Amino acid sequence: MLSFLKKLFKSNEEPLPSQEINQDISRRVTLPSPPNVQASSAQTLSGQPKPDHPVPFGYKIQWLAIQTDSVEKVIEQLSVTGLQRSNWANGIESAYEDYIFITPPVKGGVLVIGNAMPSAGGVDHVNEIKPVIERLSKVFDEVHYYGSHRVVNYYVWAKASNGRITRAFGSEGDVFWEEGTATAEERALGFRFGDVEAEDAWLPSEEDVLAIAKRWSIDPQMKYSDLEPGVGYIGKVKSE
Repeated sequence: MLSFLKKLFKSNEEPLPSQEINQDISRRVTLPSPPNVQASSAQTLSGQPKPDHPVPFGYKIQWLAIQTDSVEKVIEQLSVTGLQRSNWANGIESAYEDYIFITPPVKGGVLVIGNAMPSAGGVDHVNEIKPVIERLSKVFDEVHYYGSHRVVNYYVWAKASNGRITRAFGSEGDVFWEEGTATAEERALGFRFGDVEAEDAWLPSEEDVLAIAKRWSIDPQMKYSDLEPGVGYIGKVKSE
């Protein structure tokens, strides 16, 4: 587990200076788009990605919401190779493959989206995302994780600040992760935490993940009227 986490997230002892990050990005931005992506939607004739408005997402995907307006600062904390500039349409499509999409700032945060990231595991698997968001929350004010995949009934939301989990809930048919007390936002949404064996037991759905993400941080469905076009980055988890 630890070796895999180190692939994606740098340790605090090995920071990459902002100047080096910017130089590294500038060297990589002209790399070709990933396969199976329509170039017309991803790039202009000059080969650079065409800025576009945020694209709705949230189904069968996992993501981080990081409270910061600095994409470069987020990249400094990641260990990602092959960084390429990418707009939203290309980035979201790539996030469903083996790429990580680091969005431009939106509504006070930067999103890191991709099924190649560590997850909360599930009933029979190791929770790999918990130490990740705890560590990141020592660098940023608050870090959230959301995951949703209806095929396996995987629904998770968690947030951390000052290096510790303040609230987390994860279900995969059975509840496998719960820390902290239910927040006001969860109660307002009518989430009923309790005995999952009861006849009227409540278990979450993919719509619940979208709803709590909207209340806690950034609406993944991007139902805002004031969003600007932008460009972020895609990359892959470094292999050892």
